[in-house]
Amino acid sequence: MHENSHDNSHDDSHDDSHGNWRDDLNEFDCDGYRPLHHAILAHDLERARVLINAGALLNAPTESGDGALVLLCKALSDEDAVSWLKPLLDWGVELIDRDQKGWSALHHAVSRQMVCTVRELMAAGADPFLRANDGTRPVDICDRLVPSRQDLRELLIVKR
Repeated sequence: MHENSHDNSHDDSHDDSHGNWRDDLNEFDCDGYRPLHHAILAHDLERARVLINAGALLNAPTESGDGALVLLCKALSDEDAVSWLKPLLDWGVELIDRDQKGWSALHHAVSRQMVCTVRELMAAGADPFLRANDGTRPVDICDRLVPSRQDLRELLIVKR
C-alpha cells in the first residue's frame, strides 16, 4: 500500500512539474515574442521545427501583431528569408499574414527589395494587389519606393 501511495505521489509531482510545459510554447516573453519568433529572429530553422512539432502555434502573432511571414520579411536577409519560406509554407503558415498596418509579407519584401523572397512569395500565391490599411499595395510600393527595380516590378505583374 505504501508502494502504491508512493507511485501516485510520484505521478502527481511529475504532472505538476511538467503538466503545462506546452503552454510556454505560445506565451509572450518580456519583448513581446513567442519562442517561435525568437527562432525566426535567430535564423534557427531546426529550433523552429522542434517548436512546431511540440505544438507551437505557427500563425500566432507577436505582441505587436507580426505573424511569422511578416517577421521573416522584416528581420531576415533575402537569402535567409527564402530558406525559411518552403518549410513555413509546408507547415501551414498563412500566406495572407499581415502586420497592424495591414502590410503583408509581400509588402515588406518589396519595400526591402528582397527579389528572391518576392519571387518565392509570388510563386506561393501572394497577392501583389492586396491593399494595406492605407490602401497601399505591394505593386504601389515598387512603383513609388523602388521605381528603378524593374526586376521587382516584373515579378509582381501576374498574368490573369
